[in-house]
Amino acid sequence: MNLAFCFGVPKSGTTFLQMILNAHPEVSCPSEHQFEYFHRTLPDLFGGYTQLLKDVDARTGGQGSSPFTDDDRVPVLQAVIRTAAKRGADGRDVVWHGVNDNAITSRCRQYMNWFPKARFICIVRDPRSVIVSSWHHNHRIDNGFQSMVDNLDDWARTAADIWVRDMNGVTELMADSNFSDRMTVCRYEDLVTSPETSYRELFEFIGVTSSIEVLAPIIDVTDFGNMRDDAFFRKASIDGWSDELSSNALGGIIGACGELMDRYQYEK
Repeated sequence: MNLAFCFGVPKSGTTFLQMILNAHPEVSCPSEHQFEYFHRTLPDLFGGYTQLLKDVDARTGGQGSSPFTDDDRVPVLQAVIRTAAKRGADGRDVVWHGVNDNAITSRCRQYMNWFPKARFICIVRDPRSVIVSSWHHNHRIDNGFQSMVDNLDDWARTAADIWVRDMNGVTELMADSNFSDRMTVCRYEDLVTSPETSYRELFEFIGVTSSIEVLAPIIDVTDFGNMRDDAFFRKASIDGWSDELSSNALGGIIGACGELMDRYQYEK
């Protein structure tokens, strides 16, 4: 099974990217997964099962139990991810099975080692847009967010550091010849403003049909004017940050993110 992972810093447009991939007749990529749940819970699950085996062994002859080890978690996680990708096709006969999970961004090297034949697609977005989008999103979904972060200037500092941390990791992998041929980084802004060119590049990267006959209906169905959920996508804008970020916040963002902004061609 051919696997494709899509991911990015939260609010970079990963749902948009996922929808583009899933709209291709040869690709499936369902709504976002949360594989961190398994990363968090498997140690306790294995630990509980190990204790159960010890208890049973003590009651049945004391021959010694054969517990799982930490190394056994990897094939279990791999199986979970492959199963999720297969289920995501929902019966479609596809060439590539995609999964979307933002947490892969911080685990990218690990996943690339676990799945050496997979393709990895990271979406990057101007950090100023990411910060404003995540600010509004967090207010919408988390009633306690306002009590944790006083204002947008404070959030800008926190979110800029997250963007730098995650995009630094991706950039390092892109510079490593052991990984670079299996990964691509696409810009959210290019997907929005130049869909024919950017969609074609995306599909050529994973090796599926990229003719205009295939691209045209995908471009239509993923046009924000046709599919925008106002609650989630809000403005889906490219430069809406300019009306919301203070000069103080902008200076901090440029100071933290400037080098990577140059790398991904964002004007400062």
